[in-house]
Amino acid sequence: GNPFFPMAYGLLGGEGWDDLRAALYWETLRGYGAGDDIVDALTAPLRVFFTRDMGKGFEGSVGPLPLLGALAAFKIAGDRRTEARLALGFAGLYGLFWACTVVQARFLLVAVGPLLALLAVGVGALPQGRAAAVALLVGALAWGAGPIAHLWGRQPTASWLAGQPRDAALTQVLKESYTPLRELEELVPEGQRVWLVWMRGYTYYLRRPYRLDSVYEEWRLAALLEGCDDAAQVAPKLRAEGFSFLLINEQFFLKNGSADTRPGRTTALRARFEAAVARGDLRKVRAWGKITLYEVGGAP
Repeated sequence: GNPFFPMAYGLLGGEGWDDLRAALYWETLRGYGAGDDIVDALTAPLRVFFTRDMGKGFEGSVGPLPLLGALAAFKIAGDRRTEARLALGFAGLYGLFWACTVVQARFLLVAVGPLLALLAVGVGALPQGRAAAVALLVGALAWGAGPIAHLWGRQPTASWLAGQPRDAALTQVLKESYTPLRELEELVPEGQRVWLVWMRGYTYYLRRPYRLDSVYEEWRLAALLEGCDDAAQVAPKLRAEGFSFLLINEQFFLKNGSADTRPGRTTALRARFEAAVARGDLRKVRAWGKITLYEVGGAP
């Protein structure tokens, strides 16, 4: 019932979410690209044009050309001056909104289009406009070479173009999901439900009914564990909710205070989960590195 879910939860609500997660998620989003201090936060709208950060912070590259478009707006004369001011004003206001919300490069793209349009008009008005356009294009390609190389290697594009088999390519790119989800079909009977925990929503190749939590991916399982008086109740509660299997990324599950809405909660819930495993109520079926498939004991 909330078209902006999981945002605006305090105003519009939404199922499967709550006030604490809404506040935590908002703080997480606000941390992107903001830097370490107030100066970094205030200069984010300028810094975003001069970074090629692909792994943290802005997580993307806008490049300096849109900024040149803003400068070009002050030089565009004649019957286009009003349009130039409107485009620049829109980009400026949106940039301010962006700086106060989620400071990732991809969310600034709404303002990039108008700025590049201003740049195109400004370059077209120059006596040597064609030469300037070529120079800017070469500069843009040079700027983008780093991010393109990063993505090329991460995909990995060269292997795919050289004829790498599809399964091998997907296994290499989706290391934590493709192989487990495909092999899971041999282990989980059709129609039986799987609870995914910290599998990060990579469900593209999963052909079994499943549950997962968005963003805080152990939230409901932690609540279920907390609602048990002892380890003996874990499997019956899972069965009562219709789950026969758990697929868990152990690297993140109940580790390093991940469920600490109060001190010590993660440690206590982890102990309860491990006690259920020790009882045989949660049986390890197969592991793929840090990914473990558990079968829930008891009658379906």
